[in-house]
Amino acid sequence: MSANQQAQIEATDERIEASHGGKWLRLTRTGARILWEQSGGDRGELELTPAGKLRGPVVEEEMDMAAESWARELMG
Repeated sequence: MSANQQAQIEATDERIEASHGGKWLRLTRTGARILWEQSGGDRGELELTPAGKLRGPVVEEEMDMAAESWARELMG
């Protein structure tokens, strides 16, 4: 990210929560299943594949690409 912004990150073995301003993103992992929810009310479920990708209902993508997308939305 090119802007000088930082998000607050809290993490445990099962959960990661990132927040910036009034927005937040929470990821909760149970085995290969990852539940995500955002402060705006959006939520969903992903699966961590053996290849290290995230599989959703429509697409499978690299974890770093998903993280970039979430970061842009959180910090924007």
